Amino acid sequence: MMNANNLEEKIIATAKELFIKKGYEQTSMSDIAMHVGINRPTLHYYFRTKEKMFMAVAGSIISAVIPKAQSVINSEIPFIEKLSQILECYLHTYQENPNLIFFIFNESRRDIELIKKIIQDDMKDYLFSIIQLVRAEQQKGVIRDVPLPYIAGFLLSQITFPFMAKSILMNTICHSEDEFERYINEWKTQIITNFRLAFMMTKD
Repeated sequence: MMNANNLEEKIIATAKELFIKKGYEQTSMSDIAMHVGINRPTLHYYFRTKEKMFMAVAGSIISAVIPKAQSVINSEIPFIEKLSQILECYLHTYQENPNLIFFIFNESRRDIELIKKIIQDDMKDYLFSIIQLVRAEQQKGVIRDVPLPYIAGFLLSQITFPFMAKSILMNTICHSEDEFERYINEWKTQIITNFRLAFMMTKD
């Protein structure tokens, strides 16, 4: 028999799969209960509302990336190596969850206040540590004195592009999942190269 912790994990994993595949609004609590193999009263025992379910799913997604990225930020390796490893965390997560990027963008358009709450509750410290890292590198003269929103915009667009454009890439440049994976690995190198050219003062 599945214990309470395992059942809760299964509920979150199932909700995550359905939210990403169908979207928040098109996924009902009944859908989640049916796919888990439980009744609605049992589901409501763990999560009283769909919004609480969404918050749990968001937390599970965040927890798959942030602890790894945070450990990189806290390490003593040079900045460019930190950037490379953080990029690896994000690119790997999107490779493992192909529709995740669409889910994030769609839900941010649907309910930006809920996204703000997730950021405030689960990502505040992490985002602050990234800001501190970039500012420290700017003070050392490693990164140009460019406003942080421009740096963030560059990285966000570079990370998300291959996944937003996957259907186009798969019908032009890449013709299999293996080729797409190789493209992603090469793309990470290109992001680093472009970042150096756009924002860095030194080769470090």
